[in-house]
Order: sequence, then C-alpha cells, then structure tokens
Amino acid sequence: MDGCAATAESCNFHTGTTVNMTTYGMTLKFTTIEKVDKLKNSLQGNIGDTWIPFNSSDACPIITPSCPVAANAEATFCISVAIIKLYPQISVPIRDELKDGSGAECTCFLVQGKIV
Repeated sequence: MDGCAATAESCNFHTGTTVNMTTYGMTLKFTTIEKVDKLKNSLQGNIGDTWIPFNSSDACPIITPSCPVAANAEATFCISVAIIKLYPQISVPIRDELKDGSGAECTCFLVQGKIV
C-alpha cells in the first residue's frame, strides 16, 4: 500500500499483497460509550453505487484492548486485508464499520482506494 499520506487523494492497494494498516500508520482509535462485549468488522467497497462486502469478521481479536471493552474506554482498531489478484484494478471508496453485538455501529472510517 502506498499513496496514503494525509494529503493523498487515494491509497493504492496492490493486488497479490496483504495490506496491514499498522505498517502504514493507519490505525483507528475510538472511545466506547457503553461496554462492548462483541464487535464485528464489516469492510465494503462501493462499486456502481452499491456497497459490496469484502470482508466481515470478528473484530475482537484485532482491537486493543480485546473484548469486552469497558464503557468510556479508548480502543485501537487495526486490520489486515488480502488484496487478491482477482480484484479489478479500479478506484473504489472503501468503508470499514465496527458494529456491536446488536448490530449498532460503534465507529467507521472511509478512505478512497485504488486497486493497482
């Protein structure tokens, strides 16, 4: 992954690689409002005005501290994603959401990506 400086228009995701947010200084810090026992990660890309899921998984192993997270606690989220060679080489808005056990959104981020 490159081109993700704060001033960049998009992040380049290279096919055949695994993108790790930590390696590029991209971590998401958030503060919980209430205790969170479960978190689900939902990674999506917008293609043709439709959000297409790329990855959905248990987020507890990839946040610090791991679940359960106490109310009013700061947590850090970092994900690794395989960019498989079958993905088309296109520009795509990428959204990642963290949802609690009831499906309510806890936090999210949006980045403009380009698969190259």
